[in-house]
Amino acid sequence: MPDSPTARKRQLGIQLRKLREAAGLRNAELAELMGWSTTKMSRLETGQTTITAAEVEQLCDHLGVEDVDLRETLKETARKSRQRGWWQPFTKVLPKGFTVYIDLESAASVIHVFSPSFVPGLLQTPDYARAMFRTAPIGYVESEIDRLVSVRMARQEILKREADPPKLWAILDERALVRPIGGEETMNAQLRHLVECAAMPNVTIQLVPTEVGAYPSMGNGFSMLEFASTDQPVVHVDISVGGSMYLEEPAQIRMTRLTLDRLKAVALSPEASVTAIRRLVKDS
Repeated sequence: MPDSPTARKRQLGIQLRKLREAAGLRNAELAELMGWSTTKMSRLETGQTTITAAEVEQLCDHLGVEDVDLRETLKETARKSRQRGWWQPFTKVLPKGFTVYIDLESAASVIHVFSPSFVPGLLQTPDYARAMFRTAPIGYVESEIDRLVSVRMARQEILKREADPPKLWAILDERALVRPIGGEETMNAQLRHLVECAAMPNVTIQLVPTEVGAYPSMGNGFSMLEFASTDQPVVHVDISVGGSMYLEEPAQIRMTRLTLDRLKAVALSPEASVTAIRRLVKDS
């Protein structure tokens, strides 16, 4: 797993919860043994807080973990969960809470994205991203936009990394590609970039054509991140201007997978999607 403090916290929480359940202890019982509040215990198991290697050692004692290698692995995970992410210098300009998504994204092995209104960040050109940020209701100044574009381009590097780049499956509504964001020249460059991205071995792009009527989730974009280190994906849903939420419950994940399957079924095939994108490029 690429180093990602947020993903490490989540991984540690999942492992500790499984160990607690195997030991037959309730959340409140283990919290009492540790001298913690049940809130801290819950936040730990959901990857929302960090603990020290010494606290991991204590937990292992209470949970009866005798495997020395497992203890060391858990302590190392705890240490790495306390490191600073690469995005830390940009926190002042990033939307509140979005650093969590960036960190999880960098650790994902598979990324599914559905975007009904615009090109997903991982596939945007710098000029397209700049045009998007200029329309933000928060009213960024140019220096802030420069930093935001830098972050967006840095995020895209995960698709090109040599060691285990994630697989990206992006589903877009064709209407997102018809609107000339940034002007015709910028949009044409963005469309050509999508064609180039689709040629990458780890990127698949599908287009929902305009002739399709109502379809699942047409009003909300979302992404589902899957991880090689755990069988528990995370779903990130856009719910309003500047708002989002995370879904992790098994029933929510099943519904998301079903929605993705239906979206893939109504969308053009990857090959036909690339052909459709090429046709959208306007002649100069």
